Amino acid sequence: VEPSKWLIQGYLGEGGVPQWANGMMFASLSVVAGVSAVLTRRSQARLGAASWILGLSLVFGYALAGIAVSAWSFGAFYLLQVIRGYGSVYLANAVQRRVRSEVRATIVSVKSTAEKLAYGAALVPMGWCADNLGLQKTVIVLAVISLGMVITMLMVRPKE
Repeated sequence: VEPSKWLIQGYLGEGGVPQWANGMMFASLSVVAGVSAVLTRRSQARLGAASWILGLSLVFGYALAGIAVSAWSFGAFYLLQVIRGYGSVYLANAVQRRVRSEVRATIVSVKSTAEKLAYGAALVPMGWCADNLGLQKTVIVLAVISLGMVITMLMVRPKE
């Protein structure tokens, strides 16, 4: 979700949103992610550990953003930020529950490093796609990649 934020400024421009409004849009995205993180415990109680819902929401968010570029389709990026806020807390809680305290700091550090490496690695091909395919098609590519990741996670996840 995080690398897709690099596409938003161009996406807003193509959607007709004036340049001066970009700052407010970015700030509101951060607020949405923060509120989502705060509400995670409540929503987790209702959804249970259905992480596939997060994955399908991610696919839906990218697909919605890729259907048409307009100021209104920017709402799909809000959905992606809800997922970002929820997912970060969900993953932190999972680490807290499943990892022994003696190695928890190491696991969290490795997770953080892996996230940063994945972020950096994702930006190069995503930038190439945006330059060569356009923003709308790049967002569709992200939806397809996300769908593939969800299917893979569902196939390899351990039985509970």
